[in-house]
Formats: sequence, structure tokens, C-alpha cells
Amino acid sequence: KPKSVTMGKSINMLYYLRRTTLDSLSEPDLISYQVDEFELGLTDLSFYSYLHNMEEAFSIEDCWATWTVPFDHENGYFFLASCYYLSQPVVKFWEEKLNGRIQWFIVELGSLSTLLENAEQELKAQTTNA
Repeated sequence: KPKSVTMGKSINMLYYLRRTTLDSLSEPDLISYQVDEFELGLTDLSFYSYLHNMEEAFSIEDCWATWTVPFDHENGYFFLASCYYLSQPVVKFWEEKLNGRIQWFIVELGSLSTLLENAEQELKAQTTNA
């Protein structure tokens, strides 16, 4: 009969596993895994801007909180770039918010944060000029 793991040992093992996995996993490796395993597209957001006209469907705070941003909208479908596609709560949040009409893409963290930082500056400038 296998020995049971106590709660303390279980937490220590989870912590160790998390640390060793995060220490050895690079962003390019994670992106490659998601593109290959889930057959997702990879996008570069430097050619896109924040969809200000869609603010009734989502907010910039939604994007920061989930590290996901809708970057295009066509024929009733949203194109979402995410750094957190592997997070089920993130996927569920967006699928509920946008009625499941989503095409998912993976994006580098730097690309997504630059787009959101630029969007915040634009929004701040608009409110200052108004």
C-alpha cells in the first residue's frame, strides 16, 4: 500500500515542482509549446492598436488582469492575443464575455504590455484633452 503524502509534504513538493518548472521554462519554449500543442497562431501586436471602440464589451482593466487583448474584430468574431491561454479561468472569462466567438492567438509578454501601455497613454491623453 502506497504511503499517503501529508499536507505539508504535498505543499513542499508542489512548491519545488513549481520553482523548478518556472526556473527552467523560457517564454519562447512556452510559446512554442502552446502553438504546437493547441495549434494556436502567434501574433506580433506591434502592427495593432487597442480597440477603443469595443470598450462596451471589455475594458483595459480586463486586458491587464488576464494578460489578454482583443486586437481585431471581423464578421462577429474577436481575435484575442494572450499570454495566459493555459489558464482556464482566463479562457472562460473571455469566452463568456464575448459569447465564445473567439479566435485565440499567443503573444509575447513584451508585445502585449507595450500595446496596453500605449493604449493607457492614449486614453489618458483623450481624457486630458476632453
